[in-house]
Amino acid sequence: AMVKKIPFKNLVYKFAIGVLYQLADKYPEEVKKILNDRFAGENNLGDRIKVFRSEIDALYKTLDPKQQSHHDERTAATYLAFKA
Repeated sequence: AMVKKIPFKNLVYKFAIGVLYQLADKYPEEVKKILNDRFAGENNLGDRIKVFRSEIDALYKTLDPKQQSHHDERTAATYLAFKA
């Protein structure tokens, strides 16, 4: 429910939005943890974004091993902006 409330419009690549919705439907607790852990951390923001991308990619590979998650720095920054 938290993910579906975000008004993405043109802020995030449309395939990344689809990936996020799929992950949130299949793994809601894991997605929530990934978002909360990465954006509430004390480490350097660049490092947190790298870990975020890695975790999202790994989780998405469980659904579709041949595709990419389409989550990049811009996507992570958008999620962070909505978190604030």
